[in-house]
Amino acid sequence: MQSKNLTVLNLARPTPGDDQFYPRWSVFGNVFDDIGSAQDCDILVADQRVEVTNELIKRYPSLKYVCSATTGLTHIKFDRVPWIKVIHLTDRSFLRDIKSVAEFVFRLILTHARPLDGYGHTLNDKTIAIVGGLGRIGSHVAYIAKAFGMFNIVIDRSNPQGVRLLKEADYVSIHIPETEENNKWFDAKKIAMMKKSAYLINTSRGSVLDERALVEAITEGRIAGAALDTVSDIESINQCIGYNLLVTNHIAGSTLEDRIKTDQHIVDKLKMLIDGVEPQRLGSSQSRH
Repeated sequence: MQSKNLTVLNLARPTPGDDQFYPRWSVFGNVFDDIGSAQDCDILVADQRVEVTNELIKRYPSLKYVCSATTGLTHIKFDRVPWIKVIHLTDRSFLRDIKSVAEFVFRLILTHARPLDGYGHTLNDKTIAIVGGLGRIGSHVAYIAKAFGMFNIVIDRSNPQGVRLLKEADYVSIHIPETEENNKWFDAKKIAMMKKSAYLINTSRGSVLDERALVEAITEGRIAGAALDTVSDIESINQCIGYNLLVTNHIAGSTLEDRIKTDQHIVDKLKMLIDGVEPQRLGSSQSRH
């Protein structure tokens, strides 16, 4: 198969009319950006705003590759078949240089700590609990926290006793993957361990947090507030309107520089696969993660 004679349906464009992402995918051939504009395609590009369902897949009988410049695959919902490969971000050496989420954690922290309309609080000598350990994102959060003069507490899920350290934290930042066993892992008991002045940040996935318990803690004044970049229980979150709860639209990783890097990384890996070159850690998956 030649990598220059294919049709690409790119549903992952960050903003309409933003053509700077087109040249990367145009190396494969014609690029379309609307479901109705392509009668068929060989490559489907999606992100977490686009659910790739069985119904969508059936529209394109020639489809061979589904590409997503994301680490998670919760939006890839079609029943896997051997003739469609899913290409996504799994190369840890590459991902170590992607730091947007960790930066956004402190954007959220500073929104709480340093309001623009009055006195705030310094981060120096405050304590941040990094829930999930010093993985790819947690290690970057710890590095930035140190620059602010903060103390780091690392809470690893493999050490249940470590959650007791939550009572020491001024800020709690969640960084754990979305899996069945992690569903509502940060639950009411863990929220109850936080001190009244503490602020919670979740830039992971909404499902790892018991959002109903969080809303109750905020509305009852048991913690100071929270910032969530993803939510799963919209009904509960809506009950917290008017309280100190900030919700953003899953944008923690949305920076132009990192979007260009990750898109190009997926394009390069896919091109090598199509051209018959087997790269290490290709990032292709045939089973749901």
